[in-house]
Amino acid sequence: MISFATPAEDDFGEATGVYIGLCYGINILKRQSCPSVEEVNTSSCETEVLRLLPAKYHEGMKYAINSVRPTYLNDLPKDIARGFKKSMVNMNGDIKSACISYYTAINTMKYQKYEELKRMAKYLQ
Repeated sequence: MISFATPAEDDFGEATGVYIGLCYGINILKRQSCPSVEEVNTSSCETEVLRLLPAKYHEGMKYAINSVRPTYLNDLPKDIARGFKKSMVNMNGDIKSACISYYTAINTMKYQKYEELKRMAKYLQ
């Protein structure tokens, strides 16, 4: 979780952590199990979040994102592998279908989280 001073800032930080994690998650899925899925430019994900924020938050957000990156890179591969295994079960062992299904689920959550961040950013102006 990325933490700030006010509840609105904390909520935004937490949602940012989830959003960035989903961006990394897609790339981990690609590397681990599904080379055919489209890679996400994680720097673009981070830049998209910064664009939503007033300038006064940029340095703090950059620091927070850099602080949690090692956790993502350490913990997410296990989480993605677990989720992909479930997707394989749901798709009766069909790797292509499991990749499409799991990628679509992560990408949909990423989009939804970004939309939530856009709404939340209005309260940080």
